[in-house]
Amino acid sequence: MLRSIRMNQILLFTCVLFAGQNLFADGGTASRDQAEAFFAVHAGRWIGKVQSTIGEAEMNKVDEESLNYLDFDYIKSNGLLTMRNYGPRSGGRGFSHYDAVKQVIRSINHGVGGVVTHHEIYPKNGHWNRTSKQINPDGSVREFTSTIKFLDNNRTIQIDIHLTKNGEKVSSQSNVWRRIE
Repeated sequence: MLRSIRMNQILLFTCVLFAGQNLFADGGTASRDQAEAFFAVHAGRWIGKVQSTIGEAEMNKVDEESLNYLDFDYIKSNGLLTMRNYGPRSGGRGFSHYDAVKQVIRSINHGVGGVVTHHEIYPKNGHWNRTSKQINPDGSVREFTSTIKFLDNNRTIQIDIHLTKNGEKVSSQSNVWRRIE
């Protein structure tokens, strides 16, 4: 019985890991060393007063800022970055790994209310580009592009997020996170 449950968990993890592997157009690339550096710099707890997070269905629709936290754990032996996000309107979990075939960082976040967001991340011009597809519980899909910048000796993350439609920017917001641990 336990073996059956464990096999189902492994199967579910594998399906989630590879879900969305071909959701994106070709972008940039990242090396494994770059991915490991990206994961390592995230490790720890972050705090941000933000309008919304990309894991919320209301992304770019909220006027009031709220205090949110991000906890990242880099499991180097597995090449896996896990994430937990929590705040008054949002919460979620996610993980990132290096895709050696496509040479990008892949990330998947499961947000509150059933929002699932797939990301591809790669370095560009001294920062990190992220393309995202947000799949809402009703099946609607929204696309985002973001620039992730590490500032203040890696004590601050600034994420400029742009909702796009047909490749054009529709709206934007900027989230700033500060390292607290």
